[in-house]
Amino acid sequence: MTTTDKQTGAETGSPQRSWRLDTDNGSMVPRSALDVLVDLNDNLTSGRFGEYQPVPLGFGLLDKTIGGGLRPGELMLIGGAQGTGKTTMALQMAAT
Repeated sequence: MTTTDKQTGAETGSPQRSWRLDTDNGSMVPRSALDVLVDLNDNLTSGRFGEYQPVPLGFGLLDKTIGGGLRPGELMLIGGAQGTGKTTMALQMAAT
């Protein structure tokens, strides 16, 4: 696969460097931070901010600490010493 120089229109011969992940729910491609911020600004100024509402985990102090809960697409890493209840807490969060 080759890429095309935007100014000259000539093929550069170098492989295309972007990746794409196709899933049943659509495709994912890399986006710049500027693109993400512009989309966020557009959604918030037009009143479409439902997808940014947090989903409470059911643990009051934890929800308060992380801003009300998890938002779609977020990942939370729970760490601690062996035997402190990380798995139990994760299972309880999954059950709610």
